[in-house]
Amino acid sequence: MARASGAAWSEPDSDATLMAAIRTEVQARIAELEAKARNVADGGRTGEAVYRSVCTHCHEAGVAGAPRFGNRKDWKPLIDEGQHVITAHGWVGLRAMPPRGGHPELSLEEFARAVSFMAGAAGADWIDPTGDSALMARIREEEAERRTELAED
Repeated sequence: MARASGAAWSEPDSDATLMAAIRTEVQARIAELEAKARNVADGGRTGEAVYRSVCTHCHEAGVAGAPRFGNRKDWKPLIDEGQHVITAHGWVGLRAMPPRGGHPELSLEEFARAVSFMAGAAGADWIDPTGDSALMARIREEEAERRTELAED
């Protein structure tokens, strides 16, 4: 059986070998997905448009602990972490939320606008991050750090 890394599958000799093989496979798939993610163009949708089409399903009702739209109590701890942190962590997946909210067609810019829109509805005074290259750079840095943390776990 071929793996994403291109190597053929063979029976592992031990649990450690199995875990190393799994880790290699996961890292290869992550690298493949990251390469695809970098190539998703900004579709230009507003934060509200993305929220209405993607995020509302979970964030209206607080599914699986998602912070509810407009609920200041739910959003306060996230807002306190900062726009770059919560955007980056949500982008790569957070608790029950899959990466990109489960929508691989979203660009980072669209996702960031949606997070800003939702946080704003809960009282944050966040800006549209796509108009601030320094903020987008901080989001990308935080994303890279978070991916490294997750890979080490």
